Amino acid sequence: MANEALTIFVDYSLDILPFFITALFIASLINYYVPDTTVEKWLKGDKTSTLFTAAFIGTLTPLCTCGLIPLAIALRKKGGDIKHVICFLSSGAACSITVLFITLFFLDAYITLLRFVAAVFFGILTGLLASYLIKDEMIAETDSCSNCGCEKKDEEISFWVRVSDDFQENFKDFFPWIMASLILATFASISVDVHLVKSILGNDSLWSPLTASLIGFPFYFCAGSELPLLKALLAKGMGVGPAVSFMTASPIVNIISFTIIVKWLGAKGTALYFLISIGATTVIGSIIRLVS
Repeated sequence: MANEALTIFVDYSLDILPFFITALFIASLINYYVPDTTVEKWLKGDKTSTLFTAAFIGTLTPLCTCGLIPLAIALRKKGGDIKHVICFLSSGAACSITVLFITLFFLDAYITLLRFVAAVFFGILTGLLASYLIKDEMIAETDSCSNCGCEKKDEEISFWVRVSDDFQENFKDFFPWIMASLILATFASISVDVHLVKSILGNDSLWSPLTASLIGFPFYFCAGSELPLLKALLAKGMGVGPAVSFMTASPIVNIISFTIIVKWLGAKGTALYFLISIGATTVIGSIIRLVS
């Protein structure tokens, strides 16, 4: 049993870690070359049609959830309306250019495409619903730069120092949860019964997208770090629809994100945002479940 577990753990690690490290380096380069103002200018205004642009930019922004939340707060203070800011935060938490790269090589092009499309529509749905349900009086005044992701760039720092610092910051954010996911994936591969996964998370289960949207709550999976566990569950019979729900929800619907967002949106606003997020990922997963 121990030898089998070690073999599975090593195999999964060799599958994902090279692409994980490469993707983080690419993300650091993008952070260096793309100024914050590029993101800011698309998150202001009242037009619903611009939500698509906000969601698209969010899905390509190379930040984990802990970096996106303070960035979203900063953008809100600079004039971004709640609809566009929530749209950007939701889509960016669910997906990034880094995550797309890892998903493509660790899983396949089909799931990568579904992940991208789901993240865009997740952002649009949460942004629209949040604009109706989350009121300005719920939003607390808070320090927007108390975490990673929104610090101003020091123009005097050299290229390699800045890229190296950004890479190390991203590595510290992601790596512990990649390892946790690898351990959970190893456990699932050995111990979890195929029939149990199919009955709870298979495409035949009506409630599987909702269940998948909730199972990441005890963990803090930055988008991409859940992939080893997801691959193990897919091998055990998890449906594609529930898999997309899990990938989309787990980076934002978790206890760590809750403790950060509650300082911005307040308890009521955060509870509404989580309910909106769970509802949106359930709907998206259910549609994919029906057509896949």
